[in-house]
Order: sequence, then C-alpha cells, then structure tokens
Amino acid sequence: MAPNGQSYQLSINTTGQHGPALTAAGSQRVLFLGDSFTMADQVPTNQTFVHQVERLLSARYGRAVAGINGGINGYGTFQ
Repeated sequence: MAPNGQSYQLSINTTGQHGPALTAAGSQRVLFLGDSFTMADQVPTNQTFVHQVERLLSARYGRAVAGINGGINGYGTFQ
C-alpha cells in the first residue's frame, strides 16, 4: 500500500530489481546501489528517485537512459 493509502503493484524484474525488465537495445544504463531507500518498495516504480533520475537524464541527453535499481530492502548504510 502506498503512503497515501492507495494500492499498487510492486514489480520485481527477472534479475531481482524493483522496476521493469532490463533491455539491451539503444539505452545507456545507470546502476543505483543502496539500501531500502534506494529500493523504495513502498512507492510505485514511477515515483522512485531511480525512475526520476532516469527520466531527467533521458530528457537532458535526448536518448534513452535506463536506471537499474540495485537497492536491497532491509540494508542500511553499514552494509
């Protein structure tokens, strides 16, 4: 359930990251490593900071940029 009380579907791709399946064709990739804040399983994918950075970089450079969400739920800064 999202913080505003609405339900959403958490999508985990085949490689275990929060977000859509990775594609190889025509995009630059940026890997985000981090803890549960990076994974952001409490919000829809299009509201995560990984998706927002992906969108901003794509707009700035005029080509597809794929953000790979490598966050791990339950991890903190120590890990």
